[in-house]
Amino acid sequence: MTTENKQLVIRYVEEVNQGNFDAFDALVDPAFVDHDPIPGQQPGIPGLKDAYRLFLTAFPDIHFTFEDVFCEGDLVVGRGVIHGTHQGAFMGMAPTGRRVRWTGTRLFRVRGDKVTEGWINLDLLGLMTQLGAPSAQPLPAEVGPGDIDLLARPVPPNGGTPEQNKPVFHRMIMELWNQQWLDVADALFTPGATSPSAPGLPPGPSGVKQLAGMFLKAIPDLHIEIEQLVAEGDRVFGRLRETGTHTGDLVTPAGIIKATNRPVSFTEMAIVRLEDGRIAESWYDVDMAGLLVQIGAVPGRS
Repeated sequence: MTTENKQLVIRYVEEVNQGNFDAFDALVDPAFVDHDPIPGQQPGIPGLKDAYRLFLTAFPDIHFTFEDVFCEGDLVVGRGVIHGTHQGAFMGMAPTGRRVRWTGTRLFRVRGDKVTEGWINLDLLGLMTQLGAPSAQPLPAEVGPGDIDLLARPVPPNGGTPEQNKPVFHRMIMELWNQQWLDVADALFTPGATSPSAPGLPPGPSGVKQLAGMFLKAIPDLHIEIEQLVAEGDRVFGRLRETGTHTGDLVTPAGIIKATNRPVSFTEMAIVRLEDGRIAESWYDVDMAGLLVQIGAVPGRS
């Protein structure tokens, strides 16, 4: 059923891109549970339609392009990029006419040919930064729908198996982050490891240590729980819950946020690709907007 589940999710996104939300009546279970609803979202399919209409009203030409889709059992992971032009009010911000690009990772549960549950992390902080920036930034070229074969992605011979790769992801969370053993990055990451989510960092373990060091300085008691783990071929996905106390300077795209001593709890979706038992590439969608709301750096969403 893995191919069928992927096909269902791909069709789901195709219908979203067409603005055909009535297709949800056939694709989504009436008792659908959205674990990351927008404020005030009603349950089930009606609430799901309203959530997408909110984005469509603000970005009438919105388009989601999958860059990767993989699954394990009844769980399907989709990672991609969203493009659109800000032509309607969004989160209290008047239309700017700016062309924007942000990332998103979504986890679906598919049972009985229907989507029954959904989780999502969007780079809303990156989106809002673009909308509020003093000048528009150049955007990467959009990926055309025919550029990626999502159902027949080859796994290189050195990509390992899910059984081999999941423990590497687990060690990254438990040892690198929770135990704060930063030098374990030398064993877990390839010398040329990159992260499109953090393009400004140096490649390899040194970049990983730099990123972890900055974040742990801001939240020294950070603790990460792995709530779900999905693996296929050479990729592993983790849905994470992170908690701690903001007692140090937090470096963000919006600037440096001084310590507030406030407790925080936020989510992250992480995907890694492995080569020869080590992480060669990684992608992260962190709810930074939610984190900044909790420490009072930005107003809450309404």
